[in-house]
Amino acid sequence: MSDLPELVAQETTSLRASFAKQSRMSDLQGLIAQETTSLRTPFAKQSQMSDLQGLIAQETTSLRAPLAKQSQMSDLQGLIAQETARLTCDYALYFRRDGQEPIFRHTGDLFPSASIIKIPILFAWAILERAGEVDRAEICDLDAEPPVQGAGLSWLLRARRLPFADVLLLMIALSDNLCTNLVIRRVGIARLNRVFREQLGLLNGTRLERKLMDYAARSRGLDNWVSARDAVQLFAARRSLTPAERAWIDPLFEACTDGGLWLRNVPRDTVLLRHKTGSIEGVLHDWGYTEDAELFILTRHVRDESEVYRALDVLGPALLSA
Repeated sequence: MSDLPELVAQETTSLRASFAKQSRMSDLQGLIAQETTSLRTPFAKQSQMSDLQGLIAQETTSLRAPLAKQSQMSDLQGLIAQETARLTCDYALYFRRDGQEPIFRHTGDLFPSASIIKIPILFAWAILERAGEVDRAEICDLDAEPPVQGAGLSWLLRARRLPFADVLLLMIALSDNLCTNLVIRRVGIARLNRVFREQLGLLNGTRLERKLMDYAARSRGLDNWVSARDAVQLFAARRSLTPAERAWIDPLFEACTDGGLWLRNVPRDTVLLRHKTGSIEGVLHDWGYTEDAELFILTRHVRDESEVYRALDVLGPALLSA
């Protein structure tokens, strides 16, 4: 029995030592938790700050983009106002880039069309072919109309029979007047004007009154006309064509050989402008479009062509690279 108190004392001492160790471990764990929490706080704050900085950068970037576009449009409007203010002729100038408001400045609305009339003639053919009334594969006799010059070369061709697909290509790419008259002959002036109004939506005076190079008809007061408002509508008319029709028509405008207006000061092969020009005495026109922009200039009563060229030397590169 004398050994028992000693044994109890020994065991309780070892238990107290174990409890003391556990207590110290618990204290250490608490201390570590406390200190690591204090360490995590600044890291969490840094992470939160980084997230906020990223969010601010993202949102301010999205704000800057429209502001930059607005500034660019304001610059273009100022440049267009500056250059057109120097023109002494009547003019209409239109520019629209996808996703932006159009710029439209004009001192007149109705202009002698010159060869710009060939644009709605081409679109009308596409609509009539869709209805089965004409066919590009049909063979055209180039001698069915009196030979006329002024533009194009079909009057020189040895081959005198071509499919209308080629006749229409020459009408647009080379502004061939004989080919245009052959298309007018095939469709008819009255039917073309009806398609202009009823299916192309040209309701502001655009009309065909005579064939090309018909000076006798001109002397009787007949002419061909294009309205600036209708020139805007022609872009919508093109967009309303079927994908297959646009796939046929776009390369025709791409093949236009006249680079003397919008493209006159644009480095060669840097811009794909699908367009059609028209010019007669006192008249210089260029209507066209890129993948993301539409633009035209119409003029009449031009006494000094160089003033139009100077304006386009500035505006062509500015608008086509905007």
